[in-house]
Amino acid sequence: ILRRVQQELPGARIATPAYEWSRRPPEHVRPHEDIIIVLCSIECDFNRPIAGGTTEENRAFREDIAGWSEIAENLFIWDYVTNFRNFLMPHPNLDVLAPNVRFLTERGAGGIFKQGAHTGSGSEFYGLRMWVLARAMWNPEADGGELINEFLEGYYGPAAEAVREYIDIVHRPGREAPDMRMGTYNRLNRPYTAPGIMAEAETVLRRAGRAVEGDAELESRVRHARMPVRYVLAKRGPESVTWEKMEEASGELKMSDVADEFLQVAEERNLRQLAEGHVAQPWLEWVGDYAAAVSENEHAPRPPEAPDTVRRVVQAGHMEPHFSRGEWLEKADGASDGWAKRVPTHAWLVRQFFSEEEDFERGREYSLRVRVRGVGVDDAAEGTLARIGVHGEGPTPDSAELDAEMLRDGRWHVVELPAWHPQHGHGMWIALTPQADRAGSIEAVQMDCLWLEAVNRP
Repeated sequence: ILRRVQQELPGARIATPAYEWSRRPPEHVRPHEDIIIVLCSIECDFNRPIAGGTTEENRAFREDIAGWSEIAENLFIWDYVTNFRNFLMPHPNLDVLAPNVRFLTERGAGGIFKQGAHTGSGSEFYGLRMWVLARAMWNPEADGGELINEFLEGYYGPAAEAVREYIDIVHRPGREAPDMRMGTYNRLNRPYTAPGIMAEAETVLRRAGRAVEGDAELESRVRHARMPVRYVLAKRGPESVTWEKMEEASGELKMSDVADEFLQVAEERNLRQLAEGHVAQPWLEWVGDYAAAVSENEHAPRPPEAPDTVRRVVQAGHMEPHFSRGEWLEKADGASDGWAKRVPTHAWLVRQFFSEEEDFERGREYSLRVRVRGVGVDDAAEGTLARIGVHGEGPTPDSAELDAEMLRDGRWHVVELPAWHPQHGHGMWIALTPQADRAGSIEAVQMDCLWLEAVNRP
């Protein structure tokens, strides 16, 4: 291919990725001098610098870059500095930004590309990251901590000290836990989003806000710095332990205030995506509607089937983006808060992972309840059209089958899965069956909400 390209474009070079299955250098082939090898670090642990090689993932990458640097005339690095699953939640990787640039240049990288939240603006600390990365790539010997402090002082002014304290709070779990890994697809049940951590973060960020009162530009910058904490809070809702811990630490919270501030930041920062490929607008509209429902009812909306003993009902809007699309969150008549997730395919694209801090206590047995209805079921459809299940390591309950007869009536139904002992990493999935999807027997299933219901005492 290179030879054919160079016939038309003399001196041209071709870049090719060393990525996932092709990441390891070959044993018996050397790249042509005009081939640029682009080595990708997507499997690395970004909680700690690659140079240390203290985790299996980083040791493997160190071996690969050493191998490629021996045989490739041109070696570029495609590196990752964001959380593709949640652009807006805290992503405490600031400790590794400058050290990783230094390591890659020392290992012979002729170019470095840093991929951040590339499909949307307004992501968590995007300005700070761009500053540190640009300065470090200009001077790989630069001290990352000094670069961060320089940016904070220049960008946040009187709030710099409090924002620095917030950064230290969300980085603390990773600094203190040698076995904590942090990749590029992180869910909301990470240690650095635990209720206590978020409560600490809210406290210092409120102090940051007070420090810049009266300066409209600095107020906007601090609001954006607080956005990740408010995102976690909105995703967990007023029935959550996180909400309770924040109120204990900082005083009363109102869902309307949380929504108003979040929507203000979204407008100020032109927020377009919640995650890679996941548009923000439907969720932003849901936040406003949900806050209005909480204010009107003076409590969080929930379906009539959920008993008072259930602490938290996870609404469709509380669910994480994962690999679905934001437009799958849609208004739905009869849903407990007026919104539902649309499930139009047999792929597991609508999922929700449970949190031991919010949804269950270890050692207790629970059953999963999911409120659903069918949309566009063919009159001739028969048998199982969709399933709901739980996946993760260790024992999980058998999946529940949603048959044509139940889904055809268009009414909301609560489906119960058998009791089991939830573990960290267990998550709910819902999808059409491949047969029903291929045959077009059903247009979609709408999922209103879910909850875990305890069936025994500790």
